[in-house]
Amino acid sequence: APASEPVGPEVLNRESHRRMRLDEFSRTLRQARCGSVRRLRFPHRLVVMVLAVLALSLLGACALPGARSTTAHPLAARTPTAIPIAPTPTNVPAGWVVYVGPHFTVAYPKSWTYAFGVVPGNAFGVSIVLQNVSTGELITINETYGYSTAQLQALCAQGDTTAPLAGLAMRYTLDASGNRTWYFVTSHHYAYALIALDGGEPPAVVAGHDAILATFRPDDPLSDCTT
Repeated sequence: APASEPVGPEVLNRESHRRMRLDEFSRTLRQARCGSVRRLRFPHRLVVMVLAVLALSLLGACALPGARSTTAHPLAARTPTAIPIAPTPTNVPAGWVVYVGPHFTVAYPKSWTYAFGVVPGNAFGVSIVLQNVSTGELITINETYGYSTAQLQALCAQGDTTAPLAGLAMRYTLDASGNRTWYFVTSHHYAYALIALDGGEPPAVVAGHDAILATFRPDDPLSDCTT
């Protein structure tokens, strides 16, 4: 007899996902270069919006003071504690999918899908683009790492104000077009940018994006920033 359907949100397994996407992820990372972004095999609107995300991410590694070059920079001292596994969000509506990233989890409706984007600048990490397949709405989550102490300090200074998201105190920017970006740096020196390109969208669309972003859970919820 066939197995019964699992109860609760569908969870994309971390290890099997990595194995399935390893080649695609490697190709994507090779496409990330300062000032040079190759076209990815995404739908037309997704390509355009990912390029817009890169413009919003100018404070990534390429734009930071003392940005990483081919010469190694000393890294900030890491805390001795191990990085825990990101918890599965508890505020996931029925029928949503839980995506398990390298060091974070996030949930989204089944009417959405995900693809690998382009990591900003010359940073190490992963860029996940969530897309509503019907409307083309986009949310991007960038996870980057390998920064020097000076770069981490600059990352902590991103944004215009401090605003809570998913129970975390994050830095926040609202650009001239109404697009929203939150920044968070963990105590293990992983930097996140959560970008909602929803400037000018109806309140119901923005509220839907807020519901997705509210499920974001990093492995390490402790901030490396003082404010």
